[in-house]
Parts: sequence; C-alpha cells; structure tokens
Amino acid sequence: MDYLTLRKHCAELSEALGSRPVLARIFAVPGRGFAWRLKQKDGFVDLVFQLDPAIQGCWLAERSVEIEKNNSLIRHMQRLLINGRIVSVALAGAEEKMQFDRVVKFQIAVVDGFFGGRNDFYIVCEFTGRVANIFLCDQQLKIIERFANTANNAVGSPYQLPDSTCQVNPFTCETQELIKIFSNSPMETWPHKIAAFSPPVARELADRTRDKKTPQALAEELKKMIENSQASKSAFLTIENGRFKSLGTCEPVKKTGQMLTFTTVSEALAYAEEKIVGARRLNQGRDQAINHFRRELQSCRKILADQKNLQADYANAESLKKIGNLLIANLYRIPAGSGKIQLEDWETGEPVEIALDPAKPVQAQAQKFFQRFRKAQRGAVEVARRIAELESEICWLNEQVWLTESAVSEADLPEISGRVAGRQAKVSAEKIAGRKRRPELKPLLEIDGCRYYVGKNGKQNDLLTFQLATKKDRWFHANDVPGAHVILRKAEGEVSETDLLRGALLAAWFSFARDSSKAAVDTTEVAWVKKIPGGGPGRVSYTHQKTIFVNPQDAATLLEPTENLKSGDHDE
Repeated sequence: MDYLTLRKHCAELSEALGSRPVLARIFAVPGRGFAWRLKQKDGFVDLVFQLDPAIQGCWLAERSVEIEKNNSLIRHMQRLLINGRIVSVALAGAEEKMQFDRVVKFQIAVVDGFFGGRNDFYIVCEFTGRVANIFLCDQQLKIIERFANTANNAVGSPYQLPDSTCQVNPFTCETQELIKIFSNSPMETWPHKIAAFSPPVARELADRTRDKKTPQALAEELKKMIENSQASKSAFLTIENGRFKSLGTCEPVKKTGQMLTFTTVSEALAYAEEKIVGARRLNQGRDQAINHFRRELQSCRKILADQKNLQADYANAESLKKIGNLLIANLYRIPAGSGKIQLEDWETGEPVEIALDPAKPVQAQAQKFFQRFRKAQRGAVEVARRIAELESEICWLNEQVWLTESAVSEADLPEISGRVAGRQAKVSAEKIAGRKRRPELKPLLEIDGCRYYVGKNGKQNDLLTFQLATKKDRWFHANDVPGAHVILRKAEGEVSETDLLRGALLAAWFSFARDSSKAAVDTTEVAWVKKIPGGGPGRVSYTHQKTIFVNPQDAATLLEPTENLKSGDHDE
C-alpha cells in the first residue's frame, strides 16, 4: 500500500472507529498477524493487523479466521489492552516535519476497574514492506514489546520513526517546486526528494504522462493524482493472474488484469485477504499438510510390510522347536561332523532333512534351534503389537488426509510441525507447565437444549474430547472411516434417541462416509474415550459404544441456515 492510499485509509479508519469501540479480544490470524475483536454499539467487528508482504496493512472485517497460535506481543496486548478503548488512529509521522513513512499509530485508553486510573498505550504499525513490524508502546512511546526482532527500535527504548530524507511535501508545495525537481534532478533521485513518491505512484504517473513527459506535465499530473486520491470515494483493487497486484485510491488509467472497485480501503483489503491471499495461503497449507501426511503414510506402510514379513517368518516358530526335539531325540544316530541328516517326523511319518554345521556339536545346534524358537515366540507377540500400532497409525493418518482435504479455512488445517510418525517431537511449554487453554470453539448446532460441537482437525478433536467435553457428554465418530469427533452436550434432562440420531447424522456428514446412503456411527460417553499414549492429535480408543446406522444425506436438513444454526466463530 502506497503512502497516498494509507493516508486516505487512516482517515477512513478514524471515522469508522470514532465511537471509541472497546477492545474485547485479541487473537492470532493466518499469515503474520493478529486481530482485535472490537465491541461497538451495533455489534462486533474485527480489526485485522497483517505484516505478510502479500497483503500488508490493517483493515476492518466482519469476522476473521482465528488460529491457535500465540506470541509475546499478543500475550502482552491481552494483559494490557483488553477492555481498553481505541481513542485515535493516525499516521505516526508529522508531515510538516517531512515524516512520510508508512507508519500508523493507534492510541488505546485503558481505565483501571479498581482504582479508576487511566493508562494510555500505543500500537505503532510499520507497514514498510520486508522490514515491517508492530510495536506495543506505553504512553511515553517507550517500547514494551514488538512483533518481530529487528536491529532498530529495541524493547525498552523510545520508539523512533524511520529516517526521512525527502525535500518537498507534495501535499503543500507549489507546482513550480515539483517542476524544478523534475527538470534538474535525475529520475532515480525523485523518490528521495519528493515525499510519498513511491514506486506505485511513479508507475501511475508514467502511465498518465506517457504522451507528454515534460517536467510541467509531470508536476501537474502528480498534483492531480494527490487531489484525486484524497477526494476519492472509492478504492481500486487490481488482480492479475489470480494474485493481488495493487491497491490504491486513485483510479489507474492503464487497466491491467481485473480491477474491482470498493467503497473503502478496508473493504478492498478484507476482500483481497479472503478471496485472493487467504485462499492461496489455504491451498498452499492444505497441499503442504497432505504431502506431509502422505509421506508418513508411505513410511508407515513400508514398515508395516516389513513387520508382516517378519510375522510370517515367526509363524514357523513351532517348526524350529520340532527340529530341536528331533535332533535331541536322535543324538545317538547322528555321526559327528555330519553336514546334514534326514530324520523321520514322528507326527506325520514324513522324512525331514536338517542342515547341520560339521564344526559344531549336534547338541549345541539343537539348543540353537530352541533359542530361535523362543526368540520367535517373543518376536511374534512384539510384531503383532507393532502391526496393531502401525495399522492404527495408518488409519489416523488417512483421517488427517481426509480432514485436511475437507478444510474450508486455515483454522481447520492441522499443525504438522514437530510431528514424526504420529508422535510429537516436542511438548509445548504450556503442556510442560500443566496449563491448558480453554478451547475457543462454538457449537455448530444448538437445538432442543442440545449443543453439538464438531472438530475440523486433529487438534480441534483433542480440544473437544479432552478439554471442552465432560465425562457425561456424548461422543460420536463414524465407524472405521476417517471423520470428525462430534460432542453432544445437553444442559438438562436425559439424552433422547432423537438427540443421539442428530449427533450420529453430524458425525456421518463430517466423515468419509458423507456420500454413502448408509453409514455406521459409534457413540459412547466421553468417559469411555481414551487418548492413545504417544498418538497424534485426535487419535483415540473407546469402549461401551453403541452403533447407530444413518443416512448422512439426512444431515442436510439440520445444517440448513436457521436461527438455531451457530457459526464456528467466537462471540463475546
């Protein structure tokens, strides 16, 4: 976003937030950013902050995607800013001092609920490309925390704006001053001499003056662009080859790709995030997760094949014992130094040929067969255990692939960092400390006093089953196919057959069996659902189950938009 657009955008935000909304929640969003959930007179709205170079800035959105991620800046803001009010939004630099960097400053006033004192804090957002950053500062603009570590503006020091070296303020200067620069200075020096003369502005200026590139034409057209940008009632978003290319408040004269018009810059940014950048990020995250799980599946299947071959070898353990017994029983008949011997199997009467080592005593070789027999016995038990674990792991990985393919938002994608063959390579600091965050999951459906929760990935399944649910809540999962965990919680009274049927329908719908005409769904109380030790998120075993057969298509009537249907977002 160029400076002209950001200048107009700040004015729009200042007007939109003029009612001084209350900061109710702070949470992470996909990409490199976070969101504030603001409570206004007419409801809630999200103010999204994003440092991702693909779409950098801040904007208002009805609902933003929340992800389970945290960092030090978010934690500090949660501690210091919750229930504060946004007092002002403005560019951080003073144009009269030739400060034209793309830096926005939010002032938040927090009133102490006990003593009644007021504390002011500032969020300073540097939307400056690759070195973008966000700072939390106190009322003296001393930095408390920052989003990313940078060489300048360290924690504990007063915030300093980037150095500005421009000579001319194009918003207030006379046209003659611009003509002088365009006449006497090389083109490459113009951005250093004219404030807000960014590459997007330079490209648009070149397009507008392509037939007449005189210093006077350049100066006059630049003045017109600035006036039009600030007076504009629209924001123009350009999309090229499915990618977000540019955003401005001055309508481009050269139309390339697809151009969309919006009432405000916030609307344009929210659209670009949801439809273009976010969609691309979702597809990339989905492909990365699916490839990860498929690699693990390939590895597990190879190990499983090796274990089954080993199991087939161990299946002949009794034959080893029989050979040892035959050798012991016929010691007196076997000449010393024999390379092989043929003996009669007393059970079948068939001859059995046994290879021997001429250099070793026959009795020692018989004991060797007994040792191999005992090893095979132990190995058969261990291999059977490993095969069961691998088959369970493969089932879980198939479920993760299906859940990932079914993800409709980045919040539904599984976390794949740190997982190796279904086991967590490291434990989070919160888990080590024994602290568990309460899951911010809303019921998908509320009807007849029942709340139905649906997990969209392994982590959500874990949160639902082992943190949100109580022991008496009902748990549902499609039988023997990948699917989501469904939790039924009833506030009062016994769970009826109709309640169970609805839970089974949801579990069948959010499973691999969705397109079938008949699906089996297991349900039991949460108390009988156990997490498999060392298993991946959402990997469980259960007992005392009841199986319900349903037609998944019947769930469509439950999922129709009604007043009972609740979104997956968290409301205050």
